[in-house]
Amino acid sequence: MIRIEAIPEIFRNSEIIEYPIHNKSEGIEQKFSAYIDSNNTPRSKLKYLPIQWTNYLIKNNYGKNIEDLQLYCDDLIKNNPNERYFTVVQYDGGPIVNLNNCVVFSSGGMFGTKNNENLSFIPIPLLTDPHKRIRPKKKKYKIGYIGRNTHPIRGNLEDLLSINNENLIINIPSDGVSKKDSKKFKDVLSKSIFSLCPRGFGPASFRLYESLEFGSIPIYVSDDFHLPYRDIIDWEKLCLLIKLDEINTIEKKVNDLINS
Repeated sequence: MIRIEAIPEIFRNSEIIEYPIHNKSEGIEQKFSAYIDSNNTPRSKLKYLPIQWTNYLIKNNYGKNIEDLQLYCDDLIKNNPNERYFTVVQYDGGPIVNLNNCVVFSSGGMFGTKNNENLSFIPIPLLTDPHKRIRPKKKKYKIGYIGRNTHPIRGNLEDLLSINNENLIINIPSDGVSKKDSKKFKDVLSKSIFSLCPRGFGPASFRLYESLEFGSIPIYVSDDFHLPYRDIIDWEKLCLLIKLDEINTIEKKVNDLINS
């Protein structure tokens, strides 16, 4: 069975984070930790580090006040130099702390974490609760999008693609999402042939998987494509992958696919 590191209770907070707004269950970190606690079938030479990274980082000023966590990780590696660990992280940018001798299964990339020689990561999906009452709707928009304006590329996409009245591109303030916004999001997504899935604070996007859930073809726009299971999934057959400096090609690529 998998060995589990005994960690201080302060790093085990499993409170549910209601983000996106419809999410009412545990995140991937909590679900995996609960699975390992209740299942002795999996085996690994690596020792599981069950830190609930996302909850801890958010509650500590979004990773700005994490001296206790850094000290714990430093002592852990120093006192166990021959041990190799693995952990699961949803937080955008990874564990954030300086970490070594560890494999990170990351939902949100590793851009905020120092790239140490003995630290590696494996991309996993950025998932949330499934949406309820999804009903097929007649497609009304060629390209649809509604989301928070959390990265400059989102405003650029709105400026570029809103010129075409066949598209519906809406950015809302980045400081929060209302239930009305969430309802509008689902309506637009279900009525869109293609859906924009631009990066936000991190390179990954919940919307990539939500688009597939709603039967819309994702247009994933990012400078760093965070795509899991590339060895078995040909993502270019599922979505359009657009780099930040290629957004002016989106309309043509969409038209080419529709007319092919």
